[in-house]
Amino acid sequence: MTSTTIWMDGTFRPSSDPHVNLLDQALHYGTGVFEGIRVYNTPAGPAVFRLDDHLAHLAKGARCLGFEADLEGMRSAVGPLHERGLRDAYVRPVAWLGGGSLKLDVTAMTPRHAVAVLPWNQVCEATGENVFMVHGDSIVAVDTPKDIVHGRDRSFAHWLTPTHGSAVAAVA
Repeated sequence: MTSTTIWMDGTFRPSSDPHVNLLDQALHYGTGVFEGIRVYNTPAGPAVFRLDDHLAHLAKGARCLGFEADLEGMRSAVGPLHERGLRDAYVRPVAWLGGGSLKLDVTAMTPRHAVAVLPWNQVCEATGENVFMVHGDSIVAVDTPKDIVHGRDRSFAHWLTPTHGSAVAAVA
């Protein structure tokens, strides 16, 4: 596998050969979901951060749009993709409604799935992340508006609070 290999609908292929129909419903009506997942370099090797939580969040979004995401396929695709020597990486699972039609009836559409893993330095910098910091007995995170979906990283900061005995302090 090359660094530009993706998994799509059960098959590994070059990212330059995605086979997405221009008339797939998701391109026109937004009937798709994605997650952004970090792979961190650890002394034990690359570690995918909270993969199951991210995929559960993706599945919830897909159900809201009226389809079931292939979580097992997506989960099984992450291992071979991140075993390409990437130490710090970014995993992007995507699920959307295809079918090559502009019909509005989602029950007539076909769920599609893809997973890409990219070197982290090709994705984004800190402004694109849910940033938090543990400082002494405090956990500090960037404040977020009430009307956005909070990321899995941010929920992890809140999960840490019982361990540290303090609340997450928001910084504007």
